[in-house]
Order: sequence, then structure tokens, then C-alpha cells
Amino acid sequence: MIQTKIKLYSLALAVTAALTGAAQAGQEIAATDKKQIVEEEPKQLSGSVSASYSTRYIFRGTNLMPSADGMVSADVHVSYGGFTIGAWIGTQMGSASIPGALAIGEGGGGGTPDLGVTRGAGLDGLGSGTVSGDQLVNFIASNFGLSRSEVNQAFQQILGVQVPKQITQVKQSSEAFQDRFNEVDLYAQFAFSLGPVDITLGNIFFYIDRDSETRIAAREYFASEDARELITALSGGGDSLLPGNTRPGHPEDFLLNNGRKVSRTYEAIGDEVFDRLFISVSTSAIPYVVPRVTYYQTVYSEGKNPQPELGLFRNDRKGGYLEAKVNGEIPIIKDRVNLDPYALVSYSAGDRSDKNGNSLDAWNHFQVGAELVIQVTDTFRIIPQINWMTHISDPPLGTNEDDWWGGAKAEVIF
Repeated sequence: MIQTKIKLYSLALAVTAALTGAAQAGQEIAATDKKQIVEEEPKQLSGSVSASYSTRYIFRGTNLMPSADGMVSADVHVSYGGFTIGAWIGTQMGSASIPGALAIGEGGGGGTPDLGVTRGAGLDGLGSGTVSGDQLVNFIASNFGLSRSEVNQAFQQILGVQVPKQITQVKQSSEAFQDRFNEVDLYAQFAFSLGPVDITLGNIFFYIDRDSETRIAAREYFASEDARELITALSGGGDSLLPGNTRPGHPEDFLLNNGRKVSRTYEAIGDEVFDRLFISVSTSAIPYVVPRVTYYQTVYSEGKNPQPELGLFRNDRKGGYLEAKVNGEIPIIKDRVNLDPYALVSYSAGDRSDKNGNSLDAWNHFQVGAELVIQVTDTFRIIPQINWMTHISDPPLGTNEDDWWGGAKAEVIF
């Protein structure tokens, strides 16, 4: 079934490339222009077919394909009498990964995994996490029917030591991988004018087909030499103060997996489905400049959560997203070449996520860029573009605070 999907996506991209006459062209995928084509009401059916390549997939300031080889995409839409319907398809090139993260997605990469490892040598009562001095004292007290003060007194009188504040620590590393990412967007909108003000109402349906996993490695070690010496003195079973069957002179028996590295691989965030309504207000009354304010509201958000042991969940909050954008148009060669710069700032009302995977309610990012529109014929154009962004809030894992990216698009207009 998955292979069938991929073949369909590849076929769609190939057909689009053939129609445009260019195999890999692109536009700035993060821009809403791909789904928000505001035109004068056509007196007849019109539209376009395009194929694109982008070095990044930056969606609302979030890199959804970090370290991948970019993305190819295709768009087709038709308009009539103010109505526009269309479809957009994007496919990841290569594999994406984020060192230090637990997942790749709009939800960020925070969380606390459960490695599913129990402590051996009869010490499972200490749990599978790090061990503090208080935990050790409580464990010994409960096993021998003593009070905490009696245990501490025994340490001081018999061993002549104070219990360290922390007995063990865990060194953990993780890396999230995304081997497949395909996105299909279906959109519909209606544009109309009230005097100098242009208003667009629309809906966008998103489907993400994703294959991702997270690899985690961890090793428990003694927090200090004092902690190691204490456990060494306690080890041995029998009349030892340490319950269980640790071997004399082998403090490593106290550690998870005897202090050796533990590795696990988990299924991470899977397929996702979103539905978002939007309203956009703009004006073309200013020559060569179009200011626009757009608000998006998520009304549906479902998806496959990672394995419970990974300790995180996708951000399923039905949040809002506000974007203020200014588009410019600078004619270079009349009717043939234009330079179209833009600048935007965005605010997340729970739609984006912070570096810990929590929903973000704050200013999100600032972005600028430009497209060079080269009208090769009356119906065919090539559009290279470049973009730069900086984050106002801390970005999620896998997204740089400041980043450049570019691409190109080939488009046939009818």
C-alpha cells in the first residue's frame, strides 16, 4: 500500500515536470502563495500547473525535513469566477534526521523515554531511572524494616561515610530519523472584493504520509567516586546492608545493564491529517505593493502517536496561526522579468511548537525573500527564489534559529 502511494506521488511529479518542460523546479514552500492565489475574477476558466524544488521544507518557520536533500513538489489549480480549487504534492528527497531529538514533526522533539530496562541483582525496587541518595536509603530501610535515621546512622557508625546526594547518573543520546515524508494538500477558496479590500475565504486539507523512528542509547554510571566506593562497600549480598545478590567487589552489578550501553529503536510520529480554515485580507490599492493579513484556524488534527515508551506525544492542539505579509513587485523587463520581494512575520496561537514539544503561544518567526519571475512565453515561466528567516521564539529541535534556503519553480499558465 505504501509503495503504491509513493508510485502515485512520483507519477504526479513526473507528469507535472513533463507539462512544464523542467524536471525539478521550485518555489518557497513555506509561503502561503502555493495555496492562496488571489487573482481578479476570471471571465473564463484559468489556472496553472507547476513543478518545484526547494532545498528545505520550511513550513511556518519549522523545518519538516532537517538534513534531507530537499523536496520536490507539484501544484495544480483552476479558477473561475473567484473560486479556486487545487492540489499540492510534496516529497522528501533522501533521509532526514535530528541528533538529540525524539521525533521529527511539527510537534518538536521533547520527551522522556522509557528504555524498558530493569535493574538486576535483586535491585528492581530501585526502578530503571537514576538513583539518588534518598532513594537508596529508603530502599534499604524498607527492606530491613528500619527507619531512615537508623540507616543513616548505620552508614556513619559501620562504614564511616555520609550517603552522597546522587548515586548514579545516566548519559543518554538520541537521534530521530524520517525516511519517508509525502504530503498531499487539497485546497478550495473564494476571493472577492469590497472596494479596495480583497478578501479570500478558504479551506486546506493536509495529509502527511510519514515513516519515522527514533534510536536511543543510554548508559548508567556512578555520579561520583564516593558513590562508587559506597556501593562497592555495600555489595556482596548475605549480611551486606545492600539487599539483593550483588557480587563482592563488583559495584557494576548495581547499575542498569551492569553499566553497559542500552540501545533501543522506537516507532516515532507517523501519518497525520489536518484541516485548516483561513481568511485573508489584502489590498492592491498601493502600486507595486500588496499588504496581506491571513489567519488560519486548525479544525481537525489527528495522527499516529509514537510508541508510548518514547515518552512524547504529537502536538494535537487545534491552534491558530496569524501571518502579516507584504509582497512587492519590481518590473525589470516589461512583461518579461519581475523581481518580487516579500517580508512576513507570524504569531502562533498554539499552532507551532517550542523546543520541548509544547504548543507555542507567542510570536513565531520573521522571514524575507524574493522571487525572480522570468516569463519565457505568454504561458510558461521560470521562477528561482531565495529566502531567509530568523526565529523570534526558540525554534523546535531540528530547525535552525536563522536559516537560508532557495529553489526554483517552472509553471505553465492556462
